[in-house]
Amino acid sequence: MGPSRANYISQTTSHTTPVNPDEVWTVNTAVRWLQHDVCFIMDDMHEFAKHFPEYGAAMRKAQSPILTSVAYPEFSKAVAYPLAEVLNNGTGRMYFNNSGPYIIAYALLIGVEKLSLFGLDYSFPGSDAKENGRGSVEYWIGVAETRGMQVDIAKDSTLCDTNRGLCFYGYIRQPVITERPSDTPGKIVRPNLDRLSDYRGVTELENVVR
Repeated sequence: MGPSRANYISQTTSHTTPVNPDEVWTVNTAVRWLQHDVCFIMDDMHEFAKHFPEYGAAMRKAQSPILTSVAYPEFSKAVAYPLAEVLNNGTGRMYFNNSGPYIIAYALLIGVEKLSLFGLDYSFPGSDAKENGRGSVEYWIGVAETRGMQVDIAKDSTLCDTNRGLCFYGYIRQPVITERPSDTPGKIVRPNLDRLSDYRGVTELENVVR
């Protein structure tokens, strides 16, 4: 629901690089307007429907499953989030302070191989506004990647500082990173050849990063 959702819209409408996922998952009020396969509404649906009647009507009319904290019978598509299974599959750290971590942990539970994240921003360039929960999402991204999941983040998202691009703290000139051939896993770190003098005689940094 953050500004980098625009990256999803631009990709889905592109003639050359369209998004082609197996499933589209969304969250909260996007149940009203985004075509999706699953919606996560971890807030108490009954309470939110009481305070926001139009939102409640949309939740009742939903055509796709809604994973939620409590599956009230009045919402025909509500499915209880498998919290026990997620915790048993997790790291032991119960760090779920917004919807994002629940989504990533659920993806881990069901064996998702690639997860693309749009609209999870939490902070916004040019604004002092910040939303709580960024650390929890970034923690679960780390867990997911450690277990072999590929996690892609929208290019304009501030999540994991993605909008800033690759940056190694402390290097005046950023090292050049290249992928190894497919038959040799890992990455090669090489000096930036345009500014080789900055490395004071170091001509090869291969094998620094594995």
